[in-house]
Amino acid sequence: MVDGDSKPFSIERCRELLGTEDSGLSDEEIEAIRVQTDAWAHVLLDIYLDQQRQERAREVATNERGSIPVWSENGSRLKSKS
Repeated sequence: MVDGDSKPFSIERCRELLGTEDSGLSDEEIEAIRVQTDAWAHVLLDIYLDQQRQERAREVATNERGSIPVWSENGSRLKSKS
C-alpha cells in the first residue's frame, strides 16, 4: 500500500525498527506487519486531518457568527453586515 512518491521500508529496515521484537520473524511476517502498519498510519492521518478540518470550520463559523458577508460583483468580499 503506497501512495504517491512514498516508498515502503525495506524488510531489512523493518527488522532494524523492530529491534529485539523481531525475534526470528520470517520475511513474510515482517511484510504483513509492514502492510498493517502502513494501513494504520493512513487511517490515523485521515482522522487527524479530518479533525483539523472540523476545528478550522468551527473557528471560521465562530468568527463569522452573526455576520452576513457582502460580496462585490467581481466576487471579492467587501464587508460584513451584522
